[in-house]
Amino acid sequence: MYVRASLLILLLQSLAAVGQQHTIVNWLDEVVLDAPKRLQMSSVGQYISHLSDSTIARNTESFTELLRFNSAIYLKEYGKGGTSSVSFRGTSASNTAVVWNGVNINSINNGQTGFNAINVNLFDGIDIRAGGGSIEFGSGAIGGTIHLNDVVSYSEKEQIQTGIVFSAGSFNTYNTLLKSRISNTKTNINIGLSRNSSQNDFKLFQTQFRNTNGAYENYAMNLSMGYRIGERSEIKLYSSSFNGKRGFSGTLPNPLAAEEQYQDSYSRNYLNTALKERKHVMSSV
Repeated sequence: MYVRASLLILLLQSLAAVGQQHTIVNWLDEVVLDAPKRLQMSSVGQYISHLSDSTIARNTESFTELLRFNSAIYLKEYGKGGTSSVSFRGTSASNTAVVWNGVNINSINNGQTGFNAINVNLFDGIDIRAGGGSIEFGSGAIGGTIHLNDVVSYSEKEQIQTGIVFSAGSFNTYNTLLKSRISNTKTNINIGLSRNSSQNDFKLFQTQFRNTNGAYENYAMNLSMGYRIGERSEIKLYSSSFNGKRGFSGTLPNPLAAEEQYQDSYSRNYLNTALKERKHVMSSV
């Protein structure tokens, strides 16, 4: 009996040792992100709608207004500064993947992206692709994808470009945008700053009420940098920050509703290194 118990204990210890050894050598693969090239390679025969920087510059309102007038996407918006969601071909907002420089930025809670919490003027280009083939950019993205791209490009001669846009409208609505680009043969720096605000207290049609507690104010910053380490390697940094405050209007559902406030705030940072080998480019996070 003692001999059998000893053999059983030795057998269990051997199995545990084998299991531990197998677990230790089970390493995860390196994460590789290269969304713009993946989008082109996987979209053969599919239509991609591209919004250039000139089209984006003409829009000073919001991301929602840009997509509404320049694409066939249906957007549901709850007033200026309010929540805004998108729908492809009858699918819900959680079936649309929003990809920022190769990173899916949909919320981990509800799988959606609030478009009025993204300042569209700060991006260099936007690509829109509809169809179920977009699931490679996010689980459940059977409706389509929206790609927000910051372009890092170099120039033979040193260049410095700066642009300022300011607009004003009714109900104390102000939009301010500053974009600057510095580039040479080895370095590229793009930075954009924006501020949008409005009292948004318009008078409701044929009533004595106004849209109370509808004011909003937000600040945003985008930064993209690139540096060529050598002829075949480079490093890139992408950064995006947003801080906004908006009120929930209580006039339409209930004029006596409490004046609630909601604050949006996020910061995203992404470091990319690339090594070119002949005609192939390997990138990693």
